[in-house]
Amino acid sequence: VLQGIVKPPKEKRRIINIKNFYESARPQITKIFNEVFDAEPQFLYCNSTIEELSHLSEALATVCICGTLGNYLGNGLEEKYGVPYVRSINQCGIVGFETWLREIGKVTGRSDKVEKYIAERTKLMKEAAKQLDFLQAAQYRDEILRLQQELELK
Repeated sequence: VLQGIVKPPKEKRRIINIKNFYESARPQITKIFNEVFDAEPQFLYCNSTIEELSHLSEALATVCICGTLGNYLGNGLEEKYGVPYVRSINQCGIVGFETWLREIGKVTGRSDKVEKYIAERTKLMKEAAKQLDFLQAAQYRDEILRLQQELELK
């Protein structure tokens, strides 16, 4: 792809190249990239056209969910065309995901929007955790009551 299809950039576009397994989480990634980075993801390679691949050099950045999976393309686009390749820890878990978003924010000039997005999501997660604690406590209470009733029957 890099050697035979990608062409030199004509202009920078609000696109972020993303290499992941089977384009998984496509709707979620698209929503985040649209809202936070004001960019469209260019998923690679499953459903990409030759025309789309030829413009990879015009992207704001290249990201990947796995360093091994994206190193060749990411490093090549960075070296040959100056497209930043975002190197980050694995984006699993809250810390990994937030670190990944922050690194993308740095290279796309959207760090402020990333921090706002993280703050909003943290608030939502804390509210959800409060509800979860209540539900777990209720379930635990019910289990204790059930065990008490069984013991009383014996």
